[in-house]
Amino acid sequence: MTDFNNTDPSEEIILRPKQVAYFMGVSLQTLWRLDKRDPEFPNKIRLTTRCVSYKRSEILSYVETRQCGGM
Repeated sequence: MTDFNNTDPSEEIILRPKQVAYFMGVSLQTLWRLDKRDPEFPNKIRLTTRCVSYKRSEILSYVETRQCGGM
């Protein structure tokens, strides 16, 4: 899987939905639900009509705000 801790700012990494779901510890169905219903969830990047990805930096920020906000 992807190394989420390697945060070289000069390199923007895009992640496929399976990678994002794995990192967040949720199912793909939950990921799609978050994408559709949570206005703060990062925007997906459409690569083709059936292929999307997400920016790793935006996913990390989203997860960090959820962890701090829940405490």
